[in-house]
Amino acid sequence: MRSFSPRKFLKLFRSFLAIVAIGIVAKYFIDATLYEVPTTKIFEGIKGLVSIKEFEPVGFDALPAEARTTIGNDPDRYQKHIRGMSSLKTQFFNLRYLSGGVEVEAIVGVPKKLNPAKKYPIIIYNRGGNRELGRLSVTFLKYFDQDFALEGERLFFASQYRGTAGGQAKDEFGGADVDDILNLLNLSKRLSIGDSNNVFMAGHSRGGMMTYLALKRGARVNAAIVLAGVADLEDSERRRPEMGYIYDDLIPELSSPKNSNDRSKILRERSAIYWPEKLKAPVLIIHGDADWRVDVSNAIRMGDAMAKAGKEYKLIVYPGADHSLNDVTDEVNDEIDGWIRRHSR
Repeated sequence: MRSFSPRKFLKLFRSFLAIVAIGIVAKYFIDATLYEVPTTKIFEGIKGLVSIKEFEPVGFDALPAEARTTIGNDPDRYQKHIRGMSSLKTQFFNLRYLSGGVEVEAIVGVPKKLNPAKKYPIIIYNRGGNRELGRLSVTFLKYFDQDFALEGERLFFASQYRGTAGGQAKDEFGGADVDDILNLLNLSKRLSIGDSNNVFMAGHSRGGMMTYLALKRGARVNAAIVLAGVADLEDSERRRPEMGYIYDDLIPELSSPKNSNDRSKILRERSAIYWPEKLKAPVLIIHGDADWRVDVSNAIRMGDAMAKAGKEYKLIVYPGADHSLNDVTDEVNDEIDGWIRRHSR
Protein backbone atom coordinates (compact mmCIF):
# COMPACT_ATOMS: atom_id res chain seq x y z
CA MET A 1 0.00 0.00 0.00
CA ARG A 2 1.44 3.38 -1.05
CA SER A 3 2.30 5.74 1.84
CA PHE A 4 0.78 9.23 1.99
CA SER A 5 3.46 11.69 3.12
CA PRO A 6 2.61 14.72 5.30
CA ARG A 7 4.10 17.00 2.64
CA LYS A 8 1.82 15.61 -0.08
CA PHE A 9 -1.16 15.90 2.26
CA LEU A 10 -0.29 19.55 3.00
CA LYS A 11 0.01 20.28 -0.72
CA LEU A 12 -3.41 18.75 -1.41
CA PHE A 13 -4.92 20.61 1.52
CA ARG A 14 -3.60 23.93 0.20
CA SER A 15 -5.06 23.15 -3.23
CA PHE A 16 -8.38 22.42 -1.58
CA LEU A 17 -8.30 25.74 0.28
CA ALA A 18 -7.47 27.56 -2.96
CA ILE A 19 -10.46 25.98 -4.72
CA VAL A 20 -12.74 26.94 -1.81
CA ALA A 21 -11.42 30.51 -1.88
CA ILE A 22 -12.01 30.77 -5.63
CA GLY A 23 -15.56 29.51 -5.12
CA ILE A 24 -16.24 32.07 -2.40
CA VAL A 25 -14.90 34.93 -4.53
CA ALA A 26 -16.89 33.75 -7.56
CA LYS A 27 -20.07 33.55 -5.50
CA TYR A 28 -19.44 37.07 -4.21
CA PHE A 29 -19.12 38.48 -7.71
CA ILE A 30 -22.14 36.52 -8.98
CA ASP A 31 -24.27 37.72 -6.07
CA ALA A 32 -23.05 41.27 -6.57
CA THR A 33 -23.96 41.07 -10.25
CA LEU A 34 -27.41 39.76 -9.43
CA TYR A 35 -28.02 42.56 -6.96
CA GLU A 36 -26.82 45.25 -9.36
CA VAL A 37 -29.29 44.51 -12.15
CA PRO A 38 -31.40 47.68 -12.60
CA THR A 39 -34.75 45.91 -12.20
CA THR A 40 -36.98 48.57 -13.78
CA LYS A 41 -34.90 48.25 -16.96
CA ILE A 42 -36.47 44.87 -17.74
CA PHE A 43 -39.84 46.60 -18.14
CA GLU A 44 -38.66 49.24 -20.59
CA GLY A 45 -40.45 49.14 -23.93
CA ILE A 46 -43.04 46.59 -22.79
CA LYS A 47 -46.30 47.09 -24.68
CA GLY A 48 -49.11 48.23 -22.39
CA LEU A 49 -46.86 49.63 -19.66
CA VAL A 50 -47.65 53.16 -18.50
CA SER A 51 -45.20 53.46 -15.61
CA ILE A 52 -43.35 51.46 -12.98
CA LYS A 53 -41.74 52.55 -9.73
CA GLU A 54 -40.46 50.93 -6.59
CA PHE A 55 -43.24 50.06 -4.17
CA GLU A 56 -43.61 52.73 -1.50
CA PRO A 57 -46.28 52.13 1.15
CA VAL A 58 -48.54 55.08 1.77
CA GLY A 59 -49.07 56.29 5.31
CA PHE A 60 -51.73 54.45 7.29
CA ASP A 61 -53.90 57.56 7.56
CA ALA A 62 -53.67 58.06 3.79
CA LEU A 63 -55.32 54.70 3.12
CA PRO A 64 -59.04 54.82 2.31
CA ALA A 65 -61.24 53.71 5.21
CA GLU A 66 -62.14 50.48 3.39
CA ALA A 67 -58.47 49.58 2.93
CA ARG A 68 -57.77 50.24 6.63
CA THR A 69 -60.63 47.89 7.49
CA THR A 70 -58.91 45.14 5.51
CA ILE A 71 -55.97 45.26 7.94
CA GLY A 72 -58.07 45.57 11.08
CA ASN A 73 -57.60 49.34 11.49
CA ASP A 74 -54.30 48.56 13.21
CA PRO A 75 -51.57 51.16 12.47
CA ASP A 76 -48.97 49.28 14.57
CA ARG A 77 -49.46 46.15 12.51
CA TYR A 78 -49.19 48.25 9.37
CA GLN A 79 -45.86 49.74 10.49
CA LYS A 80 -44.56 46.28 11.37
CA HIS A 81 -45.15 45.16 7.80
CA ILE A 82 -43.33 48.22 6.46
CA ARG A 83 -40.30 47.42 8.63
CA GLY A 84 -40.37 43.83 7.40
CA MET A 85 -40.05 44.75 3.73
CA SER A 86 -36.24 44.72 3.87
CA SER A 87 -36.19 41.02 4.83
CA LEU A 88 -38.24 39.91 1.81
CA LYS A 89 -36.47 38.15 -1.05
CA THR A 90 -38.79 39.72 -3.61
CA GLN A 91 -38.56 43.34 -4.74
CA PHE A 92 -42.03 44.83 -5.22
CA PHE A 93 -43.10 47.59 -7.59
CA ASN A 94 -46.19 49.63 -8.37
CA LEU A 95 -46.98 49.11 -12.02
CA ARG A 96 -49.51 51.12 -14.04
CA TYR A 97 -50.69 49.55 -17.27
CA LEU A 98 -53.31 49.84 -19.99
CA SER A 99 -56.40 47.67 -20.08
CA GLY A 100 -58.77 48.47 -22.94
CA GLY A 101 -57.81 52.15 -22.88
CA VAL A 102 -58.13 52.33 -19.09
CA GLU A 103 -55.13 52.84 -16.80
CA VAL A 104 -55.02 50.24 -14.02
CA GLU A 105 -52.70 49.77 -11.03
CA ALA A 106 -50.93 46.53 -10.15
CA ILE A 107 -48.31 45.20 -7.76
CA VAL A 108 -45.39 43.34 -9.33
CA GLY A 109 -42.74 41.24 -7.60
CA VAL A 110 -39.28 40.47 -9.02
CA PRO A 111 -36.46 38.53 -7.30
CA LYS A 112 -34.04 40.80 -5.47
CA LYS A 113 -31.23 38.50 -6.65
CA LEU A 114 -32.28 38.79 -10.25
CA ASN A 115 -30.44 36.72 -12.83
CA PRO A 116 -31.14 38.38 -16.22
CA ALA A 117 -30.14 35.19 -18.03
CA LYS A 118 -32.75 33.09 -16.23
CA LYS A 119 -36.40 32.49 -17.15
CA TYR A 120 -38.67 32.75 -14.10
CA PRO A 121 -42.12 31.14 -13.73
CA ILE A 122 -44.97 33.66 -13.63
CA ILE A 123 -47.73 33.90 -11.03
CA ILE A 124 -50.86 35.99 -11.68
CA TYR A 125 -52.73 36.64 -8.42
CA ASN A 126 -56.32 37.87 -8.29
CA ARG A 127 -57.28 39.72 -5.10
CA GLY A 128 -60.51 39.52 -3.16
CA GLY A 129 -62.85 42.26 -1.96
CA ASN A 130 -64.29 45.05 -4.08
CA ARG A 131 -63.15 48.57 -4.78
CA GLU A 132 -60.89 49.75 -1.92
CA LEU A 133 -62.00 46.93 0.38
CA GLY A 134 -59.35 44.31 -0.24
CA ARG A 135 -56.95 46.76 -1.88
CA LEU A 136 -53.45 45.28 -1.96
CA SER A 137 -51.10 47.06 0.43
CA VAL A 138 -47.80 46.47 2.22
CA THR A 139 -49.55 44.03 4.57
CA PHE A 140 -49.86 41.53 1.70
CA LEU A 141 -46.22 41.58 0.61
CA LYS A 142 -44.85 38.96 3.03
CA TYR A 143 -47.69 36.64 2.04
CA PHE A 144 -46.94 37.17 -1.64
CA ASP A 145 -43.18 36.74 -1.12
CA GLN A 146 -43.43 33.47 0.79
CA ASP A 147 -46.50 31.81 -0.70
CA PHE A 148 -46.47 32.74 -4.38
CA ALA A 149 -43.14 34.32 -5.35
CA LEU A 150 -41.43 31.48 -3.47
CA GLU A 151 -38.98 33.90 -1.86
CA GLY A 152 -37.45 35.20 -5.05
CA GLU A 153 -37.91 32.21 -7.37
CA ARG A 154 -40.93 33.42 -9.35
CA LEU A 155 -42.30 36.60 -10.93
CA PHE A 156 -45.46 37.89 -9.31
CA PHE A 157 -48.24 40.05 -10.79
CA ALA A 158 -51.45 41.20 -9.07
CA SER A 159 -53.96 43.67 -10.47
CA GLN A 160 -55.72 46.08 -8.14
CA TYR A 161 -58.57 46.05 -10.72
CA ARG A 162 -59.87 49.22 -12.34
CA GLY A 163 -61.09 52.00 -10.08
CA THR A 164 -58.85 51.03 -7.15
CA ALA A 165 -55.60 52.55 -5.82
CA GLY A 166 -55.78 55.42 -8.31
CA GLY A 167 -56.78 53.32 -11.30
CA GLN A 168 -59.29 54.68 -13.79
CA ALA A 169 -62.92 53.63 -14.43
CA LYS A 170 -65.00 51.51 -12.05
CA ASP A 171 -64.85 48.04 -10.54
CA GLU A 172 -67.42 45.82 -12.30
CA PHE A 173 -67.12 42.71 -10.11
CA GLY A 174 -66.42 40.29 -12.93
CA GLY A 175 -67.17 42.48 -15.95
CA ALA A 176 -64.64 44.60 -17.82
CA ASP A 177 -62.25 44.16 -14.89
CA VAL A 178 -61.59 40.61 -16.12
CA ASP A 179 -59.82 42.35 -18.99
CA ASP A 180 -57.50 43.86 -16.37
CA ILE A 181 -56.34 40.33 -15.50
CA LEU A 182 -55.98 39.21 -19.10
CA ASN A 183 -54.03 42.33 -20.10
CA LEU A 184 -51.71 41.98 -17.10
CA LEU A 185 -51.20 38.33 -18.03
CA ASN A 186 -50.24 39.34 -21.57
CA LEU A 187 -47.90 42.03 -20.26
CA SER A 188 -46.17 39.53 -17.94
CA LYS A 189 -45.42 37.21 -20.84
CA ARG A 190 -43.59 40.00 -22.69
CA LEU A 191 -40.83 40.21 -20.08
CA SER A 192 -37.50 38.81 -21.25
CA ILE A 193 -37.00 37.09 -17.89
CA GLY A 194 -40.49 35.55 -17.81
CA ASP A 195 -40.98 31.86 -18.59
CA SER A 196 -44.07 31.91 -20.79
CA ASN A 197 -44.17 28.10 -20.66
CA ASN A 198 -44.78 28.18 -16.92
CA VAL A 199 -47.57 30.59 -16.05
CA PHE A 200 -49.99 30.06 -13.18
CA MET A 201 -53.02 31.91 -11.84
CA ALA A 202 -54.36 32.09 -8.28
CA GLY A 203 -57.25 33.90 -6.66
CA HIS A 204 -58.73 34.32 -3.20
CA SER A 205 -62.42 34.94 -2.41
CA ARG A 206 -63.80 37.26 -5.14
CA GLY A 207 -60.43 36.58 -6.80
CA GLY A 208 -61.50 32.96 -7.18
CA MET A 209 -64.48 34.11 -9.22
CA MET A 210 -62.14 36.33 -11.26
CA THR A 211 -59.82 33.36 -11.86
CA TYR A 212 -62.68 31.22 -13.15
CA LEU A 213 -63.85 34.08 -15.39
CA ALA A 214 -60.33 34.64 -16.76
CA LEU A 215 -60.08 30.93 -17.61
CA LYS A 216 -63.51 31.10 -19.24
CA ARG A 217 -62.25 34.02 -21.32
CA GLY A 218 -59.31 31.97 -22.54
CA ALA A 219 -56.45 32.81 -20.15
CA ARG A 220 -53.61 30.48 -21.14
CA VAL A 221 -52.02 29.18 -17.96
CA ASN A 222 -50.57 25.82 -16.89
CA ALA A 223 -52.90 25.54 -13.89
CA ALA A 224 -54.96 27.61 -11.46
CA ILE A 225 -55.48 27.80 -7.70
CA VAL A 226 -58.72 28.99 -6.09
CA LEU A 227 -58.65 29.78 -2.37
CA ALA A 228 -61.97 30.26 -0.54
CA GLY A 229 -63.36 31.25 -3.93
CA VAL A 230 -66.83 32.31 -5.03
CA ALA A 231 -68.35 29.91 -7.55
CA ASP A 232 -72.07 30.71 -7.18
CA LEU A 233 -73.12 34.36 -6.77
CA GLU A 234 -76.80 33.58 -6.29
CA ASP A 235 -76.08 31.24 -3.41
CA SER A 236 -73.74 33.80 -1.86
CA GLU A 237 -76.49 36.41 -2.01
CA ARG A 238 -78.98 34.04 -0.36
CA ARG A 239 -76.57 33.36 2.49
CA ARG A 240 -75.39 36.97 2.80
CA PRO A 241 -78.10 39.36 1.53
CA GLU A 242 -75.71 42.32 1.80
CA MET A 243 -73.86 40.90 -1.21
CA GLY A 244 -76.90 41.84 -3.30
CA TYR A 245 -76.22 45.53 -2.70
CA ILE A 246 -72.64 45.07 -3.93
CA TYR A 247 -73.86 43.26 -7.06
CA ASP A 248 -76.42 46.00 -7.75
CA ASP A 249 -73.83 48.74 -7.30
CA LEU A 250 -71.02 47.19 -9.34
CA ILE A 251 -72.44 44.88 -12.01
CA PRO A 252 -73.46 47.19 -14.89
CA GLU A 253 -76.10 44.86 -16.32
CA LEU A 254 -78.05 44.88 -13.04
CA SER A 255 -78.42 48.65 -13.09
CA SER A 256 -80.45 48.59 -16.30
CA PRO A 257 -84.28 48.42 -15.85
CA LYS A 258 -84.55 46.30 -19.00
CA ASN A 259 -82.61 43.54 -17.23
CA SER A 260 -84.80 43.47 -14.13
CA ASN A 261 -86.07 39.98 -14.97
CA ASP A 262 -82.64 38.62 -15.89
CA ARG A 263 -80.92 38.81 -12.48
CA SER A 264 -80.42 35.06 -12.21
CA LYS A 265 -79.02 34.82 -15.74
CA ILE A 266 -76.60 37.71 -15.15
CA LEU A 267 -75.28 36.27 -11.89
CA ARG A 268 -74.91 32.81 -13.39
CA GLU A 269 -72.71 34.25 -16.13
CA ARG A 270 -70.27 35.04 -13.29
CA SER A 271 -70.78 31.70 -11.47
CA ALA A 272 -68.39 28.95 -12.56
CA ILE A 273 -70.49 26.04 -11.28
CA TYR A 274 -72.75 26.62 -14.32
CA TRP A 275 -69.99 26.41 -16.95
CA PRO A 276 -67.11 24.14 -15.76
CA GLU A 277 -66.70 22.82 -19.31
CA LYS A 278 -65.33 26.23 -20.30
CA LEU A 279 -62.35 26.00 -17.93
CA LYS A 280 -59.26 25.04 -19.92
CA ALA A 281 -56.78 24.53 -17.07
CA PRO A 282 -56.49 22.19 -14.07
CA VAL A 283 -57.80 23.84 -10.88
CA LEU A 284 -56.75 23.33 -7.26
CA ILE A 285 -59.73 24.24 -5.05
CA ILE A 286 -59.02 24.96 -1.37
CA HIS A 287 -61.59 25.99 1.24
CA GLY A 288 -62.22 25.93 4.98
CA ASP A 289 -65.47 24.53 6.32
CA ALA A 290 -65.74 27.34 8.90
CA ASP A 291 -65.78 30.06 6.25
CA TRP A 292 -68.81 32.33 6.82
CA ARG A 293 -67.93 34.83 4.13
CA VAL A 294 -67.91 32.36 1.25
CA ASP A 295 -69.63 29.13 2.21
CA VAL A 296 -67.67 25.91 1.69
CA SER A 297 -70.48 24.64 -0.54
CA ASN A 298 -68.98 26.83 -3.29
CA ALA A 299 -65.90 24.58 -3.30
CA ILE A 300 -67.75 21.28 -2.89
CA ARG A 301 -70.28 21.98 -5.62
CA MET A 302 -67.53 23.32 -7.90
CA GLY A 303 -65.60 20.09 -7.41
CA ASP A 304 -68.69 18.09 -8.33
CA ALA A 305 -69.20 20.24 -11.43
CA MET A 306 -65.58 19.77 -12.50
CA ALA A 307 -65.87 16.00 -12.06
CA LYS A 308 -69.04 15.80 -14.14
CA ALA A 309 -67.40 17.89 -16.87
CA GLY A 310 -64.37 15.58 -16.91
CA LYS A 311 -62.01 18.38 -15.89
CA GLU A 312 -58.81 17.96 -13.90
CA TYR A 313 -59.11 19.36 -10.38
CA LYS A 314 -58.17 18.73 -6.77
CA LEU A 315 -60.47 19.67 -3.90
CA ILE A 316 -59.19 20.18 -0.36
CA VAL A 317 -61.46 21.21 2.52
CA TYR A 318 -59.80 22.04 5.86
CA PRO A 319 -61.97 21.36 8.94
CA GLY A 320 -62.27 24.43 11.16
CA ALA A 321 -60.44 26.76 8.76
CA ASP A 322 -62.00 30.18 8.13
CA HIS A 323 -62.02 32.46 5.10
CA SER A 324 -58.40 33.59 5.56
CA LEU A 325 -57.06 30.02 5.86
CA ASN A 326 -54.47 31.48 8.24
CA ASP A 327 -54.65 28.50 10.61
CA VAL A 328 -53.54 26.13 7.87
CA THR A 329 -50.99 28.36 6.13
CA ASP A 330 -48.21 25.77 5.98
CA GLU A 331 -50.51 23.07 4.62
CA VAL A 332 -51.96 25.45 2.01
CA ASN A 333 -48.48 26.59 0.94
CA ASP A 334 -47.37 22.98 0.47
CA GLU A 335 -50.43 22.22 -1.65
CA ILE A 336 -49.93 25.33 -3.79
CA ASP A 337 -46.25 24.59 -4.34
CA GLY A 338 -46.96 20.95 -5.13
CA TRP A 339 -49.69 21.89 -7.63
CA ILE A 340 -47.41 24.36 -9.39
CA ARG A 341 -44.54 21.87 -9.58
CA ARG A 342 -46.86 19.13 -10.82
CA HIS A 343 -47.99 21.30 -13.74
CA SER A 344 -44.64 22.90 -14.57
CA ARG A 345 -42.97 22.16 -17.88
